[in-house]
Amino acid sequence: ELSTLRASIFAEVLASIGVSWDEMFGRLLAFRNHYQDCLVPISYGDGTLTAWVEKNRAKKKAGILKSERERALNDVGFDWDPLETRWQRIHTGLIQYHDAHGHCCPPRSYEDKELAHWVFEQRSKYASGKLSEERKKKLDEMGFIFNVPEAAWLEQYHKLRSFFKQYGHVDVPDTYDKGLVSWIRIQRIG
Repeated sequence: ELSTLRASIFAEVLASIGVSWDEMFGRLLAFRNHYQDCLVPISYGDGTLTAWVEKNRAKKKAGILKSERERALNDVGFDWDPLETRWQRIHTGLIQYHDAHGHCCPPRSYEDKELAHWVFEQRSKYASGKLSEERKKKLDEMGFIFNVPEAAWLEQYHKLRSFFKQYGHVDVPDTYDKGLVSWIRIQRIG
């Protein structure tokens, strides 16, 4: 009976103080070993690891994370600003797209859906005044087009250029791409 009482008391104490930092760090290491990074998604498990990760980011930002904990997280490749990391990663992808295609307007149907959506996000943020000057400058430097109608026009233009490169003419059949065919008609009338 005494051992049952001790176990019960231990369980209550653990429940009231929560899981230790070291145990959660161990969970993060297990996550990293499985997924090769420390980017715990919101949907992961029961949410405790996600909450712990966010709590450590918030503490670092507030300047109250213990230095030994910050060092331990740094040592395992912890990402302190995953949104910035994502932006930089996709921006690099846009640079590669630009190098391959000569422009920064991947069509909405582009195979890299994340890149195509990200381009739309940047235009939307710019239009609503939520794109930082630093990011706008980086995009401007590569000829990024923020004007949606101009971007839509260029998307069709680039499709027509690709068609011409492939077939050697611009007589696009009606069955090829209805959006492109419609755009060509409008250009011929205008």
